[in-house]
Amino acid sequence: MDDLLIIVLTLVFTVLALINQNKKKKQAAKDQIPDIWKTIFPDGEPEFETFSAEQATETPVRPYVKKTGPVKRKEPFTRPAGEGIRNENVIRFGETKPPAKETAEETETDLDGFSLRKAVIYSEILNPKYL
Repeated sequence: MDDLLIIVLTLVFTVLALINQNKKKKQAAKDQIPDIWKTIFPDGEPEFETFSAEQATETPVRPYVKKTGPVKRKEPFTRPAGEGIRNENVIRFGETKPPAKETAEETETDLDGFSLRKAVIYSEILNPKYL
C-alpha cells in the first residue's frame, strides 16, 4: 500500500512540473526581448547621411607644395681603429692566440675518495630507467 502511494505522488508531482514548465514557456514567448534598435532609436530607424552624385564627382582641392632638393646627410662617426670602447681591449681580425695545450699534470685529478659503486647508485637515482 505504501509503495502504491509513493508511485501516485511521484506521478502527480511529475504532471504538475510539466504543466508549470509549459506555462513558463508561454510566458517567455509573450515577454520577448524588445528590439535593440527600437530602444536606441525610439523614433524609428536611424537616418543615414546621403550624398548626391555631383558631390561625389568633385575632386578635392590640393594645396601646392614646393618641392625641395635632396637633403644632405651627415656621415656616421667613425673612431680610430686602435681606440676601444669603455676600456675594452680591441682585438683585430686575424689576431687570435692559439689555444693553450693542457699538460698531463693539469688533467690529473685526485680519485682517492671515489667509489664506482656509489657513482652507479647515484646515477640510477638521478636518471631512473622506468619513470
